[in-house]
Amino acid sequence: MKALLLNKNFWIIIFAGLAARLVALGIDAVHPTDYTLFWSWARVMDEHGFSAYYPVASHSDYMPGYLYILRLKAFIEGVFWDIIPVTHAYGNVVTTYMHRFVFMLPSILADVATGALIYVWARNGIKTEPLHERIKLENRALMLGLLYALNPASIIISAVWGQVEAVYVLIVLLSLYMLTKKRFLPAFMLYTFGILVKPQSIVFGPLFLYFLFEYLRERQFSVKSFLVVARNGAVCVAMLVIIILPFGTFYRDVDIADVVQLASPQGHYVRFEESGNVLRIAGNRQGRNNFNPTDIVWTIDANGYLTARIPHGTGVAVVSEMPAFILQEGYIEDNTTQSSYSDGWTLMPVFNQFFDTIGQRPFATVNAYNFWAALGLNWYPIDGGGDWYGERLFSPPGMLIRVIGYAVGVGGAALAGLWVLIKTKNYFFAGAVTNAMFFMFSERIHDRYGFAVMLLLLAAIAVSKRVGTGEDAGIKVASARKERWKNKQAFYAFGWRMLLVYGGVTLAFFLNYYIVLRNTIAGPPYMWSVSDAMFYSWFFIVPFGYLVYLTVKITFGKNNAITENKAKVKTENEES
Repeated sequence: MKALLLNKNFWIIIFAGLAARLVALGIDAVHPTDYTLFWSWARVMDEHGFSAYYPVASHSDYMPGYLYILRLKAFIEGVFWDIIPVTHAYGNVVTTYMHRFVFMLPSILADVATGALIYVWARNGIKTEPLHERIKLENRALMLGLLYALNPASIIISAVWGQVEAVYVLIVLLSLYMLTKKRFLPAFMLYTFGILVKPQSIVFGPLFLYFLFEYLRERQFSVKSFLVVARNGAVCVAMLVIIILPFGTFYRDVDIADVVQLASPQGHYVRFEESGNVLRIAGNRQGRNNFNPTDIVWTIDANGYLTARIPHGTGVAVVSEMPAFILQEGYIEDNTTQSSYSDGWTLMPVFNQFFDTIGQRPFATVNAYNFWAALGLNWYPIDGGGDWYGERLFSPPGMLIRVIGYAVGVGGAALAGLWVLIKTKNYFFAGAVTNAMFFMFSERIHDRYGFAVMLLLLAAIAVSKRVGTGEDAGIKVASARKERWKNKQAFYAFGWRMLLVYGGVTLAFFLNYYIVLRNTIAGPPYMWSVSDAMFYSWFFIVPFGYLVYLTVKITFGKNNAITENKAKVKTENEES
């Protein structure tokens, strides 16, 4: 560790990544919706605490993992309020440099840490190499670290847009690294936390299941190995419960049988503002079914009856024999069997949020410039139309998109990732292939869901190792001078070509994020542009196709990386 801290290249990567993002912070072009929501959610937790967050927060679609980071941001904001004020209104945000710095600091630090990790992993084992090879290793490690530290797609998403992908991807990266080191419990604990930050982390689940299988198989499926798995699973579940427990919500059961359209089967989450006998209820996304909930005015009349006026001219419904009471911030359950109310506590808002996050916005693609975008299906409703969060009619084209999305984007991605992992034993490469296929073909994909592909490709290259002297994979090396670089995991021989994929994917995501951010700031109808998506999606399709080609070369047939390298070494040995 001391040697690393004294290493100038290590600090070059850190300062380069930090400087690039601090400069980018000067661009006042934050995503108006995301940034405003993050700011408002942080204020909700600061003012109301964790337990009231899901009922009170408007349009909340994040799990508790990241909300702790938001709460920290709110605390810092409160301490330095005089120098980081922010004003916001619907459709635009006016910020100061210091406010952007505070709110984007976690993502910036995660980016910088990621670049440093890539550098550290790329130079592992450098001390055992001859001096001339040590210089090559050091330069290679510096190049890989800087490639991420100065990655333009990472800079725009973390330091301009204001999103949190860098935090989530760092967690995924560390969890996969722990798998490569066979650190069972830390890997699964990190992965559990990653799911609580971004539920789409589930896409990497098959890789963790494969690790479990290998763990048990290596121990011949002994009783002790199953007990270890059970123990570690219990630790992860306990950690999950501890993290989400503060977000449990107090509620009152209310008989709303006559206004059941106000609630989804799981319940209707609301916040309340009392003014005399009027309770103004602003519903959020979980309150679905047949209307887009904004403000619902509940009134208690002189006879103690509770009425609800639904917006958009849909009329008034009366809840019969409803006693008057003061509602607190909390959760109203759709309970059609009771005619009274009672206090209770539930974690359902957290679990519902998980499934709502996965299933929200049922469109072929949500500004993700992928296969569906290339077909002109950006923001195409796959359930037959209707409002964004309402129930939709059956749609044959939408069903076809769903079938392909699940079969190829989910099932195909899982199988491809497992195949790559079995052939290469490289968790990072397998993760990159899995995430790339998921981003390309799955439906409901958002623009940032493929962000991890870039980092995982670099990590896969970074952990590629040099074959030692002597004999490896049946290949005799004539002398140290004649050694050649090759990945013992069937990857290194294609390293430079993977860098081409990395460059192409980086350009594709940078353009994707830039165009979406530009169009969102411009507002409707530009923010739902189909023509931009059709054109710029090809910037991802091309490197994706090359990635598929290289993956086939690496894992199949006589022309894979191992075979090519064997042929080269054999020829060189014969010549010498």
